[in-house]
Amino acid sequence: MLGNFETLVLSGIFIAAGLATLLHIQFGITGIVNFGIVGFWGLGIYGVGVLTIEYEIPWIISVVLITLITALIALVLGWFVLELDSQAILVSTLAFATVVYQLVENATGITQGAKGLGTIKFPYKIERDSALAEAGFTTQFTYLLIIVAIVAVIVWYARRMRGQPFGRLLVAISGNERLARSLGKPTFRHKLVVFTITSAAMGFLGAIQGPVQQFLTPALVLPTLTFTVWIGLVLGGKGHWAGGLVGVVILGLTFQIFINYLDLPREWVKFMQQFEYVVYGALLVILIMLRPNGLLGTYRPKPPKIDAPSTPEAGR
Repeated sequence: MLGNFETLVLSGIFIAAGLATLLHIQFGITGIVNFGIVGFWGLGIYGVGVLTIEYEIPWIISVVLITLITALIALVLGWFVLELDSQAILVSTLAFATVVYQLVENATGITQGAKGLGTIKFPYKIERDSALAEAGFTTQFTYLLIIVAIVAVIVWYARRMRGQPFGRLLVAISGNERLARSLGKPTFRHKLVVFTITSAAMGFLGAIQGPVQQFLTPALVLPTLTFTVWIGLVLGGKGHWAGGLVGVVILGLTFQIFINYLDLPREWVKFMQQFEYVVYGALLVILIMLRPNGLLGTYRPKPPKIDAPSTPEAGR
């Protein structure tokens, strides 16, 4: 079985893959440019932390409450910004994520600020003398399996969504919202529903990731998570249901293998740790130049250049 470190790494990768798949539904299908991913995820992980650590509310109740609160906040935010253009939505969601970070950093009476909130206990514990423990199943490993199952459900739904009438309607809204509205479709309401549910699901993923983290600190809700999810989705292909999963897994596993499992010089490892997102950005630029639709996207070669037909007047 996997060790605790490996389960921690894989849990984070699969949570990011779930976030990227939800972003595929928001952006790849519906056309909503959400740069506040870490804000919704941070509400989930820190919200459950506050309820379970500070107020000693049971974990499952905390997860349900925070998911509902995240949905309500997403509903209010979407109500104000989803009728704006894409640039305004990008800035608004990014500002929302910044507000969440500032609350985590400065609301010391609730989140303990820079000192860190603490550790969220696992909702269950496998005893060492149990049958599961004798079979090699640890608490961390079984929790990883639960996370994988939840992400698999999200990916499965994203796969089915494009083939459903509602999914085709969202694709039409993304392609030409004015045309869809002129045909009598309530485009704003559909976008609001998608944004609310998927953002609440991002909060839910943050809530269930809480026990995996060793200690909750404000560094968890920095924009780097949003960048990782976006880069992973573009790398895999924003228009493909498995694009986010494939892109994030490739990024996460590649980086972890380089850092932890290859016998590289210490200077190289230090460079990779300090310039992780520089490497990601360079990889993204190269990919956009060579395959702009992502690894799983449809490759569209440039049309051949056709010379203008010659005419008798051309030689005069």
